[in-house]
Amino acid sequence: MSIGVLSPLAPRHTVWRGAGGFFSGALTLLAGTALLLSGCAANKSRLKIGQTDQGEVVEAEGLAPYEANDLIKTKRGSLTDAQRNAVEKAVGVFVSAKTMVEQAIAIENNILARTEGYVKKYDILSETVDQGLYKTKIRALVAIKDLEADLKGMSLLKAPPLKRPRVSVLVSEEVDKKTISERPAASALEKSLIDSGYVVVGQDRLKEAEVNITGRASAYPFQTDGLGGFVSYRARLSIQATRPGSSDVVLSLSKEASGLGGNAELAGFKSLETVGNLVGEETSAQLADNLAKAGTVLVYVQGVGSFSDVDRVKKHLVSQPVIADLMFRSYDEKTAQFEVQLKNGADAMELASALSASKTLPLKIIESKAHTMMLQLE
Repeated sequence: MSIGVLSPLAPRHTVWRGAGGFFSGALTLLAGTALLLSGCAANKSRLKIGQTDQGEVVEAEGLAPYEANDLIKTKRGSLTDAQRNAVEKAVGVFVSAKTMVEQAIAIENNILARTEGYVKKYDILSETVDQGLYKTKIRALVAIKDLEADLKGMSLLKAPPLKRPRVSVLVSEEVDKKTISERPAASALEKSLIDSGYVVVGQDRLKEAEVNITGRASAYPFQTDGLGGFVSYRARLSIQATRPGSSDVVLSLSKEASGLGGNAELAGFKSLETVGNLVGEETSAQLADNLAKAGTVLVYVQGVGSFSDVDRVKKHLVSQPVIADLMFRSYDEKTAQFEVQLKNGADAMELASALSASKTLPLKIIESKAHTMMLQLE
């Protein structure tokens, strides 16, 4: 197809009518020509895939129902869909798969609904009809910086909320060196976790736990004089959080707190409850973060020449069974950076093994450490 020539798919009979029909057909021809010229359609695109000062050039295809009696509408719909898909491809690189699903409506209404603001130039590579659909393939220059700024403004480039794991709590408790069956410290600890969104499972459901919290709590007399008849006890609680079947400590805490009561037993229980609540609040704040850090790997991929390459690498990484989610962080000087969240219990070694075994995309492992990995796209 040459620039400015109406597609051979257009109905020719509109031109070969009487005088009125001719002018009608001519207007249709001019409208079609203008539509093609607006995109600078050509077999050989002026735009080269990859980064430019203005953004990133990507390829995309759009579809629209083929209406022979309204070719202009058909072309316009197909072209609009192609531009939308070009922008959506860039959005898919920036935004995590989880966020794309959870924020689909926001992305649709605030980003994809105004693609004309992000597509600065485009070339039409081809136009075809296939099974009742008009297909338009384009090469488009997408203003990546504008898109990234708008995504940031919508808070869509933040890491997805950390998952709160299922935990079990097993704490031995004593007052005055005597073991008690009551669980004031453990109950307070569990309540803090539940209030923060964690799921606490009982000892009869230990197989469901993703983290086991074990510890020891003890209470002892602290002060008895000058308290107006009340007794003060001091309690200490030490806990460790580990993954099931592993000795790796995810979190370790030790806290002390005091409690008042009308007698020794009540004061001891109160101090245990207070220290349990204190440990619970700190555990709630730190546990998910520590788990995320333990299960996060920064993956650097060299040899990435375009956004299309970034998209291919991202899709390949997401398809790995050990990866729960990932965020695209940067792409510069032919190196892309991803923050990868591994599934519970997985580590960088397992990710490296999975990537080595996969033949879908040629990724060579240059270096692999506990929390960083360097790959080469070949």
